[in-house]
Amino acid sequence: MRSIRGLGIAALALLAACADRGPLEPDPSAAPPANAQRFECIAKVREQTVACAAHAPVSSGLRGAILGGQGQYVKLTSSNVAFNAGTGTFSFDETVQNLLPYAIGTLDGVNPDPAGIRVFFNSGPAVTSGWGTATVQNADGVGVFTATNQPYFQYPGILAPNATSAAKSWQLHVDPDVAFFAFTLFVSAHTAPTLVISEIMAHPGTASEPAGEWFEVHNRSSDAIDLQGWTIVSGGDTPHTIASSVVVSAHGYAVLGGSADPAANGGANVRYVYTGIDLANGTSDYLALHAPAGFTADSVDWGAAPAEAALPPPTGSSLELDSLDHDNTWLSGASSNWAPSIATFGTGQHGTPDARAAVALHAVSVAPAGTYTCAVDTSGQAWCWGQNQFGELGIGDSTGFDLPPFPTPRKVLQPAGVSFTQVAAELGLVCALATTGQPYCWGARVPLPTGSAQRNTPFPLPVPSGVTFASLGVGQTNDFQEYRVCGVDTTGQLWCWRANQPTATPVATPAPVVQLALAERETCVRSGAGNVYCNGAQSGADTFVVVQQPGVTFQWVDTNDSRDCGVSSIGQIQCWQPGFYNNVTPITSLPATVRFTSVSVGSPSNATYEMCGVATTGQVYCDGNNESGQTGDGTRLPHSLAPVAQPAGVLFSTVEMAKGQPHYTCALQTGSGNVYCWGENAQGQLGDGTTTDRLVPVPVYR
Repeated sequence: MRSIRGLGIAALALLAACADRGPLEPDPSAAPPANAQRFECIAKVREQTVACAAHAPVSSGLRGAILGGQGQYVKLTSSNVAFNAGTGTFSFDETVQNLLPYAIGTLDGVNPDPAGIRVFFNSGPAVTSGWGTATVQNADGVGVFTATNQPYFQYPGILAPNATSAAKSWQLHVDPDVAFFAFTLFVSAHTAPTLVISEIMAHPGTASEPAGEWFEVHNRSSDAIDLQGWTIVSGGDTPHTIASSVVVSAHGYAVLGGSADPAANGGANVRYVYTGIDLANGTSDYLALHAPAGFTADSVDWGAAPAEAALPPPTGSSLELDSLDHDNTWLSGASSNWAPSIATFGTGQHGTPDARAAVALHAVSVAPAGTYTCAVDTSGQAWCWGQNQFGELGIGDSTGFDLPPFPTPRKVLQPAGVSFTQVAAELGLVCALATTGQPYCWGARVPLPTGSAQRNTPFPLPVPSGVTFASLGVGQTNDFQEYRVCGVDTTGQLWCWRANQPTATPVATPAPVVQLALAERETCVRSGAGNVYCNGAQSGADTFVVVQQPGVTFQWVDTNDSRDCGVSSIGQIQCWQPGFYNNVTPITSLPATVRFTSVSVGSPSNATYEMCGVATTGQVYCDGNNESGQTGDGTRLPHSLAPVAQPAGVLFSTVEMAKGQPHYTCALQTGSGNVYCWGENAQGQLGDGTTTDRLVPVPVYR
């Protein structure tokens, strides 16, 4: 399933006759609105070829909705390209393939739309080399889509998911001296009604049943849907046909339940009250919506997938579909895409009735980077949130500095079949490591294969390496002019990409590396024997120098240019100033019984060093100036190492402080991997849906 933005009719932004490049996955549920990816084609007349490339997004303020790009929702394919020099006719056959999980070219899912599926010229054709003009010769009509007088080709009938239309012959007339011409295409098509059951409260905790039971539906399509005449079916209950108008706006939500009285239903905004429907508390119920046309729009089974154990719905918490593009067939089981809500509503229950889901983000890696944060979830999907100035959120476009941020996680547009295991980020650049050991980067100044420059890109691109990596880090060069990406391969060899280099180059270290710590300029590595070596921040040298602390070996190291810290083999935090590697000082502000497993060094605040460490108990301790609440003790007061005010029962396994400003911290919960963040939040970098600073850890939800 997929949520798609619409303003009226559905319009699928795409490119004619080009490879699947630069897919865009807009999701209207968070501001700012998604833009459309623009695709431009160049036709070479004499060579009889058409080649296309993705370019910057176009404005979303169009007469039609723009829903994604070539290879993401639809695909146009050209064949039989020909040029008749005698008549000046440039021709090719064109097909449309529907990549959506539902039909296009229909208003009700049953009958074809008389307007069909229209592929229109958003701009061009315009001559880009040579002299003369190029004009569309055999268009089916001229319409108003994104402008006036736009030629279009119409494909009749309904196009089912994955289906490809019959080919149509396109003909353009070109003057004799035209060498190249360019054009941009979009597709306009209505989509079938697409309702998703997105949230279910089956077992209320502060309300009686069935009054406190409800479920939510989400309209994925770009047209409003009136539920009057639709039928609710549940288990052995008598089906209930919705008797009055319930209009669900395009990409909106509606809640249907046993009572519209907030005092009786626990505080939910129920828009329609059904009768005769009882949502079971066990594992043997189901819920379905049937359209007046007779088809089943969506259904959810209370059980689990084959060979998986089913669980009953939780008490006092709704179950929410964790992503609208995930399968919602099974309400429980190990592979289920449903999860208990972590948001609070009404009388203290958990849920988000009539609003976007609040499902915890379960992560294996998190990277706070100042104005934005990225994480990799347990399935290998990357998510980013906060400011999107350079495309660092990886969502297909960039919004610049002055536009509103994204305060909840956005799904990164990963290449098909690619899963990530780790993410690193610094000042606009994000890099993630795939399960294959291949690094991918997006955002500001991504290394290019040519080595001629670095380029901003709003979605992951593979970074040239030829090496299988085990870990990655992101920093800057000593002169602050370029980003640098470094990684450790599976043999312990350190490699780095630097400005204008086409691939990674090996960096000499005194011993094979098992851990890499990279800041803006300083680099520290740890060997398998527990020795730590650093270079860079103060001297600018490329030679690693051993950190000298007699009798001490380290199990962890981190750096932030102005301060390096490590955790010794006995769990004590020891720190030193970069460049002064023989002056190591143990941190003794806590009882000797407190032992640590890892430490993260934050950026200095008002000349005060900051750091957080994870104790063996799962308690995090932080110190620093704390003017933004980044030490998480519930105040803005400076202090030495003190415990973070963690939620009751929540232990952390990992903590990461932002290396630059603004000042904030994120951590992963032991076991579940739930992401929590705290501190400054002006750019929405805490991921809690707000831009309000948090003085204690708050969960990140998507």
